[in-house]
Amino acid sequence: MLGYERKLTYTDTVNTKTANNLLELSSEQVIRRERIRRAWNFYEGYHWEELPETDGVEMTLNYVRAFINRFVSFELGNGVRILSHEKLKGVEVDKTEHLEMSEYLRKVYENNGGGAFLLDLGQMKSVTGEAWVLVNFLGLDEIEDPYEEYETGRVQLLLQPTGCVFPVYDSHRRDSLKSVMVTYLYNKQVMNPVTGSTSTKQAVYKQIWTKTEIRVIDDGHEEVYPNLYNIIPFVCIRNVSLSASNVGQSDIEDLIPINIELNRKSSDISEIIDYHASPVTIVKGAKIGALEKGANKVWGGLPPTASVENLTMNTDLTASNTFAKELKQAMIEIGGLPESLLGGATNISNTSGVALQYANLPLVEKNKTKTPLTKKGLENLNKMIIFISIKEGLIEKPSNVTNAEFYFTSVETKDTLPKDEMSMLQQIEYKLKLGLTTRKRALEMLGEENAEKILDEVTEENKKYPEFSTDRISNDDTVANSNGNKPLASTNSGFTNGEPDKNIPKIKDEYDLGGTKGRPLGSKN
Repeated sequence: MLGYERKLTYTDTVNTKTANNLLELSSEQVIRRERIRRAWNFYEGYHWEELPETDGVEMTLNYVRAFINRFVSFELGNGVRILSHEKLKGVEVDKTEHLEMSEYLRKVYENNGGGAFLLDLGQMKSVTGEAWVLVNFLGLDEIEDPYEEYETGRVQLLLQPTGCVFPVYDSHRRDSLKSVMVTYLYNKQVMNPVTGSTSTKQAVYKQIWTKTEIRVIDDGHEEVYPNLYNIIPFVCIRNVSLSASNVGQSDIEDLIPINIELNRKSSDISEIIDYHASPVTIVKGAKIGALEKGANKVWGGLPPTASVENLTMNTDLTASNTFAKELKQAMIEIGGLPESLLGGATNISNTSGVALQYANLPLVEKNKTKTPLTKKGLENLNKMIIFISIKEGLIEKPSNVTNAEFYFTSVETKDTLPKDEMSMLQQIEYKLKLGLTTRKRALEMLGEENAEKILDEVTEENKKYPEFSTDRISNDDTVANSNGNKPLASTNSGFTNGEPDKNIPKIKDEYDLGGTKGRPLGSKN
């Protein structure tokens, strides 16, 4: 991206100092808010805001945005899988729509944007270091439901702007929230009672949550409500953990200084090129008052001793261009992004799976520091959804299931690396032969979203065409089928129609959330 913009404020129409005063923030909260404001400015491309004004070119090469988009897409671009406890398989917790726990959670996410919600969450935590989600219940009188899709209300997931959320943690337990304040400025229309005219003012809105009450302050007017949940319904999902700290780390904090220097050097090079693209003409030994400069112009009548020349560029830009390339390379190395993803010359066609893994190793390694926190955060979010849903009567807990089993979910992010499908098929074949996996799991490894449905179809097809049934395939590849043809080597290895032996524990039921392939959002199958 190339730009020449400056941005003076972030979401506010007043300057930053005035905004901080109106919000009545502490010095620590001001520092936090300014750090987040700066991060968003760099993501949006406003890199020159904090730099002195210049008379020359202010070029913006927004690698920060490119990095963030790659990180988010790599981690959450294919969505996630949500697995419920084995004991809840086949058990309806939503009696209205007859949904199992995994289905119900999937419905909640779909009602809140599904995959788009996950991408917004990923962007928020990648830019600011944290993503805060408020789990809220909307009754029928609060839902805009022109199509009458909801019968009992629904759970709302509100992704909060990180710069507006100010948590307070227990002094002795850094993972325990004491309170959460959400505050921001907004434009309020005020009417003059005398003249009847209206004007706009900056008003302050605050919500302060504790386990016992909710304080709402709107432009100085305060109301207090009891917290019927007895918990603070906010979930924080950190991007990268800082040891012994409650603050998450942004993906771009270390990239900002390098991007600034790259912008400066690129602007200098651009200015040099622009200057010499229209060079100064020097005329010696003649008057130039009547001479017109430009293309397709002919000058005549000059004295024999006169000379005309253009100032030439004696500057060698090789060193400057080399330095700019080194800055870009430094951003790639520090950011943890493969060079090929930012325009490198690497060609991945016909590349083995191992080679692809190595080519994307920086991105894989970086993702390892993010995924565990994302997984834990989404599992905590699922617990909060289940808790609020029980309190509001949206779901029911079976009597034969413990709280630990009822609230248990496991979240898996999907791999987004390009795959060598032939190599994967060979690995799956060996695992099936050795009895180390099931055909259901094999289909899931290949990216199939409806593995059980496919296996049911295979079973029916085997019954219809027994000569092609895998049950008849022997490990002895010398056995011929009914058509006299030698079958392929067996991949069944003791499995009946793809189902494991009864002594082997079954995997948990699972449902896809936000994936870009397979079952579309809104489908129950």
